[in-house]
Amino acid sequence: MSGAPILALRGVGRAFALGGERLHAVDAVDLDIPTGEFFTLLGPSGCGKTTLLRMIAGLERPDTGRIDICGLRVFDAGQGVDVAAASRGLGMVFQSCAVWPHMTVFENVAFALRTRPWRNRLRPAEIAARALAALEAVALGGIEQRRVSDLSGGQKQRLALARALVAEPKLILLDEPMSSLDAKLREHLRRELKALQQSLGLTFLLVTHDQGEALAMSHRVAVMRQGRIEQIGTPREIYRAPANAFVAEFIGNGTVVQSGIAAPVLYRPEDIGFSTTANPGEGWLPCQVLTADYSGSFTDLVVLAPGDVRYLVRVAGEQALPDGRYGFIRLDPAQAIRLR
Repeated sequence: MSGAPILALRGVGRAFALGGERLHAVDAVDLDIPTGEFFTLLGPSGCGKTTLLRMIAGLERPDTGRIDICGLRVFDAGQGVDVAAASRGLGMVFQSCAVWPHMTVFENVAFALRTRPWRNRLRPAEIAARALAALEAVALGGIEQRRVSDLSGGQKQRLALARALVAEPKLILLDEPMSSLDAKLREHLRRELKALQQSLGLTFLLVTHDQGEALAMSHRVAVMRQGRIEQIGTPREIYRAPANAFVAEFIGNGTVVQSGIAAPVLYRPEDIGFSTTANPGEGWLPCQVLTADYSGSFTDLVVLAPGDVRYLVRVAGEQALPDGRYGFIRLDPAQAIRLR
């Protein structure tokens, strides 16, 4: 990744009328994304992430701020600059795929090149070569004459990505592209998308509400709430050093413990020791197992400990403990995440 930002936002905001008030869907956001980064906007529904993505794409007009793409001003509320979406040099993949069902796989990809303004149109042979190359890049080579209606959900999503790639965009925007897929296919496409981004050196801006998706795929993540960015950091920074209680509880699971007059701390479930050994030793607290949820490679326990505190504890493998079983937990202060 180079240090020069491919995307720069300053004070970008958008408000909507709600009754007699103005609701700030996006509130004065500043953001820099360097070339070659996989960047994710993450947050709960209604936090403003999709509105922000659509303003970058030129599909919605901000009320305030400015947007630069590759050093060129595409929007400036103060100067009246507003470059049309088709002229911003961006690719976009929508949640619904938005591929044309009446066309073949090849025609879907070639269409973006055939409909260019006449000054930028390519020869048919060049259109065919670029369309086939884009299909090869997303592992759809060899099925270019297949009808879209015959494709699986994962193939349609990769086709939508190929259509975005073929125009050689500066930046590709992804609006929750995997939310409608089943869990196994979603995990498979995560790996494919991340590998493709790295191999081609592209810049991706992803919008999602899926924490696991954001942590697994991104170089950096911006966590949003109520139109504002709460924290920007690497996946590890967001998970292990959250900026505040909202980020800590939104990213992953954990138990917040109040510690007198000091700031509360968060224990991640995998950081809490668990034992069923009688009298395991000093530092272990007795607990009662309330629930045990087996998930294959791990089991999540909800246990009740002294002080009437319920902890979520994750243990490797199978712990098919009946409700009411007693055991012990160990809290390591060095693993506690202090909340600000």
